[in-house]
Amino acid sequence: MRELPYIEKQGLRLTEKSFELCYVNPEAYAETFKLSTHPNLRDWIEFEHVPGKYETTEITNNMAIKYIVGMFDMGSPFRKLPYEIRKVCAAEYAGFKTNDAGIFPEKTQRFLNCEMPQVNSMIIRYALLSNGIKFSTFVRASIIYHEKTLMSDKVTAKTVTEDLNLLLALEREILSDENSKNLKTELWKKVTDEEKRIRDIRPEYMAEKYFAKYPQVVITSEAIRSEEV
Repeated sequence: MRELPYIEKQGLRLTEKSFELCYVNPEAYAETFKLSTHPNLRDWIEFEHVPGKYETTEITNNMAIKYIVGMFDMGSPFRKLPYEIRKVCAAEYAGFKTNDAGIFPEKTQRFLNCEMPQVNSMIIRYALLSNGIKFSTFVRASIIYHEKTLMSDKVTAKTVTEDLNLLLALEREILSDENSKNLKTELWKKVTDEEKRIRDIRPEYMAEKYFAKYPQVVITSEAIRSEEV
């Protein structure tokens, strides 16, 4: 493991076992290994290398994935550090360079500030893959909040606040406290897609679609008896 002065300043000394609890452990492979081909990532187009993806040749695909693991994985050794410190630690671990004044170059700052759409897609995909249960809970909480809490004739300010706070807490956890509007938008796109998928397979939603299409259909006991005759 190379020297990592900022990380060591936080009292951390990384070893080959530091990322063992992560969804992807970059330290389990040689430096030349393409992390995009990892069994947990290779089926997802978001992690593929695309020319110009990072707007600079100073950032490689492996560096991007290492940063995402360090910053967003629940098993990251930086997980319990304050948000800003965790971000710098993840960047140093990934290999991002600073100038003599300790400032990251403009393109790197755009990357770290979630201003690159393709990078945001990578981050959200990794967050969902490594937080599968939490994401399912998040989607369910979103459906309950928008379809039941807000639509209930018995809704109160207290229930709206409680359900919204639950939703926002799950959002913060999945995004590892990253407050970027761009990243939140990307997450909610995935939530919307998942809600649409659920509506296509859950029987209660299929029934709603059917009766919305055929509102004149009413099943009565008389109709059932006439069919039996």
